[in-house]
Amino acid sequence: MGPIKSVVGQEQLFIDTRPAAGGGSGYGAQADKQAARLKVENDDQFQALVTFENRAGGVIESSRISAGKVFGIAWEISGTEGTIIMDGERFNELKIARYGDAKHDRGFKTIYAGSQVEQFGGFFGFDFAGGGLGYFDVKVIEIYDLIKGLSSEAGCFPDFRFGLENQQIIEAMVRSSASGQRVEIASLRN
Repeated sequence: MGPIKSVVGQEQLFIDTRPAAGGGSGYGAQADKQAARLKVENDDQFQALVTFENRAGGVIESSRISAGKVFGIAWEISGTEGTIIMDGERFNELKIARYGDAKHDRGFKTIYAGSQVEQFGGFFGFDFAGGGLGYFDVKVIEIYDLIKGLSSEAGCFPDFRFGLENQQIIEAMVRSSASGQRVEIASLRN
């Protein structure tokens, strides 16, 4: 989609306090009924309207309280030639619909990932699509790509510049939410 030019953000905090963690950590953390209540310092949900440098628009949303989502990371892009959807709970699939498809073939089709994706090749000893990977397999791929990038002249992606650009977008969203105004990303680049 290209660089993001500006954002309008809004956040919601629905749960003001949470019990202090007891035993365990991460998703396994537990608190008993007698646990101290701690003030929540981050949002439960966030939405942003984004405008890209090429004038395209988009929506970015996050929710810590959305029911039924475990790894609910998803994206959808609709353009002049069609739509493509990726659902993070179905890593091995892309849904695609093209305006140019013959009338009897219109609608979403599922493309299954497999050995045709270079990074998936290490997991599959066969040469066709449809093998299943999960969230943590993708983390292995990310670490492999990082080590490969750091140990070669080719570099890696994402890199620190990409991280900085994303942090500026997040900062713009937070500032917009606080001010109620659109924030230009360029205003944060100095």
